[in-house]
Amino acid sequence: NQSWYFGDGDTLQSVDALHSYSVFDTLNVRLLIVSDWFCKDSTEKTVVIHPMPSADFGSDTGSMCLNNNIFQFTNQSSIPYGSITQYLWHFDDGQVTNLQNPNHTYTSVDSFNVKLLVASQNSCQDSVSKEVIVRPMPVAAFDITDSSQCLSSNDIRFINQSDIYYGKLDYHWDFGDIDSSLIENPNHTYVWFDTFTIQLITNSDFNCTDTAYKTAIVHPMPKSGFNINDSDQCFRGNEYHFTNKSNIHHGTLNYEWDFGDMNTSIAKDPIYSYLADDTYTVKLLAISDQDCMDSTTR
Repeated sequence: NQSWYFGDGDTLQSVDALHSYSVFDTLNVRLLIVSDWFCKDSTEKTVVIHPMPSADFGSDTGSMCLNNNIFQFTNQSSIPYGSITQYLWHFDDGQVTNLQNPNHTYTSVDSFNVKLLVASQNSCQDSVSKEVIVRPMPVAAFDITDSSQCLSSNDIRFINQSDIYYGKLDYHWDFGDIDSSLIENPNHTYVWFDTFTIQLITNSDFNCTDTAYKTAIVHPMPKSGFNINDSDQCFRGNEYHFTNKSNIHHGTLNYEWDFGDMNTSIAKDPIYSYLADDTYTVKLLAISDQDCMDSTTR
């Protein structure tokens, strides 16, 4: 008769024994042999059950936007005694490292199953897996129907062309003149002339952002005006001297005069004589080099 005493309270009567321990410890295993004549002998040996490491880790965030993503993984593995001597990280994108607390950057949008495998000084192993998500970046883009307009009656329409791989987008427009908008395709009228930088910020429902810029030019309006040497003359020998007083903040001007008798001139300061007595309405149209116009009549 052969009896095994495993040192943890369990016993077995068998020639050979197979036993699993439920706790780590150093234990004495005893084998007792009794013959048919009740002659006995026994022997003891020591077995050591080493503790298992417990693999665990945390990350600074479970999801990040693709641009400039850097996941910081903090190793939280433990063991009751002894030490963990090996770490192996699989980032699910073909990259691995044996650093204890690694950082990792992904180059594509996806969900990744990060696995940490740890091993103790006695080659006992454990592993844990956790998911991280890399979110898509929006692509901010827009067009302008007419990016160069005169100040008078300017109405600039912005056509939003932003896109994202998945998810929803919000928009914030900065028109460069202290006004802004949150609608997708705004119109805007400027109240002074200048060169304006328009900024469109697109923001996804995961707070991933992109920005696009374009320029719109609002040109100054000319101010038309003129004087007449004598607006009330006799028919014989009449000679009207028109002195152009038109001006513009910047740029050049061209002029179109209508003398009210179907005759015209493009001179700056024309001199004109009428061929019939009447009351005439004289009109001066001032046209800038950007085709912005203003007129005055006398």
